[in-house]
Amino acid sequence: MVIVATSMTNPGELLEKLLPMWGSPRLLEIPPPQLAEEVLEVTDTLRAANQLGQVGRGTWHHFLKVTSRPRFLLSLPSREHRYRWAEVTFDVIRHSNFGLLDMFRQRVEEHPDRPLFQELDENEAHFWTYARVARRLESIAAVLYSANTEAPRVAIYAENSVDSACTDLACLFYDIFVTPLSVHFDSKTLAWIFDRLNINVVLTDTEENLRRLSSIRSQVKTPFRLFLIDDWREQPAGDNPLLRAACARMGNAEIQQIVSSRPKRSLSDVATVMLTSGSTGAPKGISFTEFNLISKRFARGAALPRVGDGETLLCYLPLYHTFGRYLEMLGSIYWEGTYVFAGNPSAETLVSRLRQVQPTGLIGIPFRWAQLKDHCLDKMSQAASLGQQDEVFRRTVGDRLHWGLSAAGYLDPKVFHFFNRHGVDLCSGFGMTEATGGITMTPPGEYFDNSVGIPLPGIRTRFSEEGELLIGGPY
Repeated sequence: MVIVATSMTNPGELLEKLLPMWGSPRLLEIPPPQLAEEVLEVTDTLRAANQLGQVGRGTWHHFLKVTSRPRFLLSLPSREHRYRWAEVTFDVIRHSNFGLLDMFRQRVEEHPDRPLFQELDENEAHFWTYARVARRLESIAAVLYSANTEAPRVAIYAENSVDSACTDLACLFYDIFVTPLSVHFDSKTLAWIFDRLNINVVLTDTEENLRRLSSIRSQVKTPFRLFLIDDWREQPAGDNPLLRAACARMGNAEIQQIVSSRPKRSLSDVATVMLTSGSTGAPKGISFTEFNLISKRFARGAALPRVGDGETLLCYLPLYHTFGRYLEMLGSIYWEGTYVFAGNPSAETLVSRLRQVQPTGLIGIPFRWAQLKDHCLDKMSQAASLGQQDEVFRRTVGDRLHWGLSAAGYLDPKVFHFFNRHGVDLCSGFGMTEATGGITMTPPGEYFDNSVGIPLPGIRTRFSEEGELLIGGPY
């Protein structure tokens, strides 16, 4: 259905005419569902005809920005249309070479003063805005490029913190190979990983981790440079500089010269490796290209169309696991939101943080959701009426929590029904590291008992003759 410029035969020209309407008063002249459907139809026509080249790279990047927001996705008439939109974005991403840094810069330009990271301590919250993080990432990337005469290959061996997250993002955005490692890996495992991945720069955060890393220096094939992240009270002995101090010593001109002259990788090059603990033997390494990472964000966005309006995620999952790294951290950037470091992952801390932070979304393991339900029921049992029970529930989880995801294990259907009944769309999901996280998910508000849902956009599934689930897709 063509609503605007019906006499215009060039789909590329039509798309360039339609897109600005999303930010213009002219939108009021056309019902949003009609406008959204036409944008999708025109874009899909260009894709099917192999004519994405009719539209400039800047317009495609603008398309990826404005159509990824809830206002557009909720204007599409059905889930099938949103899934088709995701498939279109995969081709647009490839054609226009839209990378993670492009996505991040859009957010910085749009919301420079919005908090991207929030740290909590006993007394106050500390905020890192998108603009501040952007400057931090550039300086970290420059330090890493200067740390070694060869191309940096970075390992992060640390708990969640602003510095560990920023180091990871600096590598992903500025074309540096990186692997975040579980802090539970022992010295033997670390040495094996370092040799397999040719690691030559390592960042760590505690004296115990520093001692473990120092003990393997003589065992690995490639010498590595060590940086300490976060602020330590005293500089430890040895040639292990603090990352923040190294960044502070670099002037802006030097930083810009280094990052602008860096070698660039393509979207299809391996950007990072994540390692699973493995049920037997050595850890298993999974390689990810930048296209895997960014296409997954648009797929998940299509599956969660209401997410992304003032989003705040309270995050306790480790950044060396896929859900913590990709869904929470990269998802916060995709949704133009705020990632809040929960700190101590205990149930008691989680409950207190929910009241303090007032998040919109929460991603957790089944055990935590069950604990949270029990805590809510304990508080609600003291209420005199159903209305008061709802008030107690909201005082417990916060007024803004409206969606959640439980994955990595079984959760009793009663828990899902409890949260859905009280206004939190708790989804059930199934995923694997090999799939950049999620594979299936129950759509928000459509939970079905003992189900892990339907395939996410872009995922192809079938069962083999032996009954094994086979999957494929862009991520």
